[in-house]
Amino acid sequence: RWIATELGISIAEAKLAVERLLSLGLLESKDGTFKKSTEQLTTSDKYISTPALRKNQKQFLDKALDSLDSDPVERRSHTSMTMAVDPSKIPAAKEMIREFNRTLCRFLESGERKEVFNLSVALFPLQKSSKTKVKK
Repeated sequence: RWIATELGISIAEAKLAVERLLSLGLLESKDGTFKKSTEQLTTSDKYISTPALRKNQKQFLDKALDSLDSDPVERRSHTSMTMAVDPSKIPAAKEMIREFNRTLCRFLESGERKEVFNLSVALFPLQKSSKTKVKK
């Protein structure tokens, strides 16, 4: 019930999520409390997209929009940058984003972990040319 309230989800969703995390070994139960295991969850192939992965990203984007309206600026960071780029540098940029995500995660999880945050970084084309192909 507490997890559902804290995350703004239903009790059933929270129960199913906790059960999944426990069965996957991503969450441990010790002395009546839950603790993140040492396992990291990531998709093995960074170049695929599935309906489940897209749904997950959409859920985080919805939560980011809600945060923009409801959380004080001291507790959140929403930034964007529009730039003209060399498209051949996108693979290297994606690797830099992955490394930044890992580094920031290690930094933020090194202290006393009391709250759950989400980091979403989006790099995407604003131009929709005829050369653009949709990969699903």
